[in-house]
Amino acid sequence: MAAISGLMVGTQYCPAYDLPFDSKELRIQIIMVAVGIFFVIVQELAYVLYNRRALRKWKEEGGEKPWLYTP
Repeated sequence: MAAISGLMVGTQYCPAYDLPFDSKELRIQIIMVAVGIFFVIVQELAYVLYNRRALRKWKEEGGEKPWLYTP
């Protein structure tokens, strides 16, 4: 999905006739990077919360150690 969004920015939002600099395209790229960073943070938070919950449950119930996600 990230590759396709990068392709969109490169071919559709940044046409060659707007070179060398256009603030509209730069703004779109910055927004796309910011959205990507936001989703990385959300995914990281989901991993941390899942790992905490799984370890807490394992300590209470015992049994086999759960698989944990590596953030």
